[in-house]
Amino acid sequence: QPNIKLPQIKGWRKNMGKKKVELKFKRRLSLGYHEDPTTGAKKQMTKVVHVTASSDEEANVKFEIEKQKLLSNLCEMKASLTMDQLKERYYEIKNSLKENTIRSDNANWKRIQPIIGSKQITKVSSATLLGFFQAMEEKGYSETTIHNVFIVVKKYLNMAVDQEWLEKNPI
Repeated sequence: QPNIKLPQIKGWRKNMGKKKVELKFKRRLSLGYHEDPTTGAKKQMTKVVHVTASSDEEANVKFEIEKQKLLSNLCEMKASLTMDQLKERYYEIKNSLKENTIRSDNANWKRIQPIIGSKQITKVSSATLLGFFQAMEEKGYSETTIHNVFIVVKKYLNMAVDQEWLEKNPI
C-alpha cells in the first residue's frame, strides 16, 4: 500500500465507502490594492475562499477560477462607477481638503456635470472632454475658468487611475 501524504489543511475529510478522497481547502486570495480613505496608505484587498477538491492541483485550478470570477466582478463594479460617484469618492478619500478648495471644485464641477456626471468613468473620452472645453471657449468663458474646470476633472480622473479604476486618464 503506497504511503499517501495528506496536506496539513484544516477541515479535510475522507468520504467513507468511496475510493475518492475529498479535501476542503481554504485560501486567502489577493485582489490587488486600494488606497485607505483615512490614512492614504495602500491596502491589500483579500478574500477568503473555500473549495472542495480531490488534489492540490485540482484545488489550485478551482482557486484560480474563483479569483478570476472575483476580479471580473470587481472590474464590473469599477466600470459602472459614474463621474458623479467618482467625485463623491474623491472627497471621501481626500478628506483633508480645505473648505475653500471643495467649494471651488463644486462650482467648477457644476459647469461640466450635466455633460459627464452620469457617464460611466470608462465611457468618458478625450473627444467628449475636448468638445466640451471648445464649447466653453465658444460661449466666451475665460481661459482661467476653462482651465479650472479642466483641473477639477483631471484630478478626479487621476484618482481613478491611482485607485486602478481606470487604466489611463483620458485627459
